[in-house]
Amino acid sequence: MATANIIGNSISGLFWLYLANLLGTEGYGEISYFLAIGGIASTISIIGGTYSIVVFSAKNFNMQPIIYLLTLISSLISALIVFIISENYAITIYVVGYAIFNLALNEFVGLKLYKIWSRNYIAQKILFIIFAYILYLLFDSHGVILGLALSFFPFMIRLIPNLKQNFSSSYTVFKSKIYFILNSHVIDVSGILRGQISNLLIAPLFGFALLGNYFLVIQILSFLAIIPSSIFRFTLSEDSSGKQTKNIKIFGIAFITLITILAVFILPPIVEIIFPEYTHFSILMPIMCFALIPSNIGLMFSSKILSKEKSKHPLISNCLFVITFVTGIFTLGDVFDIVGVAFSYLLASCTSTIYLGIIYRHINN
Repeated sequence: MATANIIGNSISGLFWLYLANLLGTEGYGEISYFLAIGGIASTISIIGGTYSIVVFSAKNFNMQPIIYLLTLISSLISALIVFIISENYAITIYVVGYAIFNLALNEFVGLKLYKIWSRNYIAQKILFIIFAYILYLLFDSHGVILGLALSFFPFMIRLIPNLKQNFSSSYTVFKSKIYFILNSHVIDVSGILRGQISNLLIAPLFGFALLGNYFLVIQILSFLAIIPSSIFRFTLSEDSSGKQTKNIKIFGIAFITLITILAVFILPPIVEIIFPEYTHFSILMPIMCFALIPSNIGLMFSSKILSKEKSKHPLISNCLFVITFVTGIFTLGDVFDIVGVAFSYLLASCTSTIYLGIIYRHINN
């Protein structure tokens, strides 16, 4: 599973870097802005949140059919609303496709079908590159979004076996766990806001060009965090089954610390050569890169906390991040411009992780 995550994210990550040069700062920033809209709408559509299907699949609770049905209905409604607001057909398709695909991947994790997860994950990344490149040639930057959206649809076949099952028994289980499910849903929504609210704010406040620089940093940070994020997917399922995951979590934290230190010194001069148009990268990267350490420590804390079905705490953590980051953008960003945005991101990461650490210690004691 970790290998597939590395391969898949490496494939798509390199393609996103290629697109950064191809589209320039303005075009790259515009794509990130529309993907933020689509990502938020799609995540809102996943009823019960992705954590619910991982945790309850791992515990052999038959909740998948009702979650798939409700998610399909809500994603279609969300897609319609997005189309009315944006008149962007590519994002509209993205909303439905991403919701179902994301749900299916997390179900595989919960069921510990790691090989199936790996095949689907890598296949989607390959389809994304093929579709996005062809459609870019036809429709410019909007073709990239459309290609990404269409890459999800071959995997919607997972809907069929779940929609054929008995919904009454699935609904009974769903209703009995409604508190955790609602909290998990809000966690997912707060999580996507944590990742995408900056895109929605930076574009109108600082322009698409600066957002393009910021998005390039985020893409590289995501690439650097591939292994720790893979570990989180694995430990959430294992923690939910009551298995020991301490050693692999320690490895994940040590790995991301080493990678962060190396990246701060090595990446800025390299990126200046490869992406000369992205002049703000060398300012943003050294500051934002240090957020990798607290963010990934927070993931390790969240795995244990969610496995205990204490979903309100990751929710509070995400809310703390969003509040701190947004406040920082309007205050530090106003005074220190782009440097203020970078420090706001780092401060928000530290704040949310400190809270999770307190809760993690309380649970273990």
